[in-house]
Amino acid sequence: FNEKKTEYNTSDIVFYYNDMWASYPFEVAEYIYKFWKATPSFFDIYKDALVPEEAFFLTIIMMSKYKSWVSFDETGKSNDLFCIRGINNGHPLVNTFDDVKELESSGQFFSRKFDIRVDKNVVEYFYNKITKEA
Repeated sequence: FNEKKTEYNTSDIVFYYNDMWASYPFEVAEYIYKFWKATPSFFDIYKDALVPEEAFFLTIIMMSKYKSWVSFDETGKSNDLFCIRGINNGHPLVNTFDDVKELESSGQFFSRKFDIRVDKNVVEYFYNKITKEA
């Protein structure tokens, strides 16, 4: 196994990865953009990678002053922004109205996956809740 040669010194980097379902505060997104502009050689690390976004964003954030904004669950995944209730045959379970209590108490900002063909009531519930509070 040969190490990939890049201009960017990777000897002091701890690489992180996570599923790429996230939302970043503007301040963090701006930091990532400025990092990219200032260090284009960092991107060579991810050139030709199979799924680069699963490591790229989280690694940059964890190298920054924003790393304390990220938390990890017991499996080592960063999970503040996204809730998946379970996996069935490699796919997230579809949320139903029966899951509302669990979703609302999860402390997470997003959830996947909703399907109106399976349960439109859960979609309507959150739609009404969000538009009523807006």
